[in-house]
Amino acid sequence: MRLSPRAGLTGLIFGLTLTDVSSAAETKIILSITRCEAAQVQPERLFEYARAELAPRELVLDVGEPIVEAWVGEVRLCHGSPNMALIAFGSAGRRVAERVLDLSDVTGDMRARTLAVALAELFASTTPNARAAGSADEAPPQPPAVATETAPALPPTNPVVVQLPPPQLGQPALHQTRNELSTSNRLSAGAALRQYFSPLTTLVGPWLSVADNRWAFEGLFLTSSKSVENGTVSLYNANIALAYALLSGGQSLTWAARLRGELGMVWANGNPVSPAVVEHRRSRGQGAGAAELVLVNPISRSLGIETRLTTGFATGITATANGATVASTDGVFVGLQLGLFLGWGSQQQSY
Repeated sequence: MRLSPRAGLTGLIFGLTLTDVSSAAETKIILSITRCEAAQVQPERLFEYARAELAPRELVLDVGEPIVEAWVGEVRLCHGSPNMALIAFGSAGRRVAERVLDLSDVTGDMRARTLAVALAELFASTTPNARAAGSADEAPPQPPAVATETAPALPPTNPVVVQLPPPQLGQPALHQTRNELSTSNRLSAGAALRQYFSPLTTLVGPWLSVADNRWAFEGLFLTSSKSVENGTVSLYNANIALAYALLSGGQSLTWAARLRGELGMVWANGNPVSPAVVEHRRSRGQGAGAAELVLVNPISRSLGIETRLTTGFATGITATANGATVASTDGVFVGLQLGLFLGWGSQQQSY
């Protein structure tokens, strides 16, 4: 039996395609991931996305063993700041290509997806013949030569060792450790103390805030009561505040340096003990600007303790009794806030 020229050509192209796909499937890539909680990227999730993007090539995590016939990839989170990440590929003791990504505009699970796609694109551009569906005239990919233990493919980066069993139907997602925050938004509430100095005035009260990665909106109510010769002087201060985080960092215990602005009202009441003295009340608007340090200590995936230290300057009200100043919300102040937060908007989705 004789085959037509067209059938022979079709068989040749089909055979070359199968050979190229088989070679791509045999390409082994060893991936090193540097963990950084402040980057809000889960290494386990990133690995799963990267394995899907680089398929059919075999992707494994770097466990410190000698590298044999494999490409070496690296993802270095928090490269200079929590929003920067370095991705690189190397072979045989040298770095072939690298790229720095800015994730400032990427939130949640999309950070891991973005890094995985960029990693696959970098590998494709570094090894143009390593595409799974190349043309017939492209040579199959050739893995790099053996790299000995004394000549690592990439500079040491404290790679993360994660045990990843094969996914099974109905198997729950990988869990974080107890003190890893996996949320991007927080609802916080607690108690606040604020101290003014001229004259010495201490106010206390509750606060409630809603925050995302950078911005926070807060309501605050403070009160103070001071005894004088003819009665008591009470101050009531209600404020709303908006804060923005300029710097942040940390891993299990995270911190943020924020700028804060406040607007509100303050009332001063004079309550006499003698019926012969008339009760006096006064109110006015108040504004304040401050800098604050926020410390967040997670105790579970969505619950934790939030502490704030604040210092700033306010323009408010001054209360007097018998011609002497007794209480004020004017001038320099320092504050301490302590509370609990509940997080939502998970950074890591179930799969």
